[in-house]
Amino acid sequence: RDGNNIDSLSENDQIPEFEDLDVSNQTSQITDKRLHSYEDAKGVFIWTQKHLQSAQQYFTLDERCSDYVDLVRDMSQLYKYLSYFEKDDDNKCKMHRRRADLLEPLNRDLSPTHYLL
Repeated sequence: RDGNNIDSLSENDQIPEFEDLDVSNQTSQITDKRLHSYEDAKGVFIWTQKHLQSAQQYFTLDERCSDYVDLVRDMSQLYKYLSYFEKDDDNKCKMHRRRADLLEPLNRDLSPTHYLL
């Protein structure tokens, strides 16, 4: 978005490294393995939801609209992915209703002239 992505780097550009950044605590809380059960997916869901909600404290609709919208859409997708593992149709419907509840305020509050979903 701001032009500072990896694709815009030339061969001579330095890529910053964070030598003192310890993320081992975070990486032990999430998996890179395929999820096979609702219980596995629920753990990833809760971890991701916590961090998306934390990001929403910084990226607000009034201050950082595009970023906030991306976070809400990510949250909606998170429920969609979790619903794949849910066996109970009533719970699946509740998850999809939750997705709609997340997205409807954006549809109501955003100007279609300035922002297209």
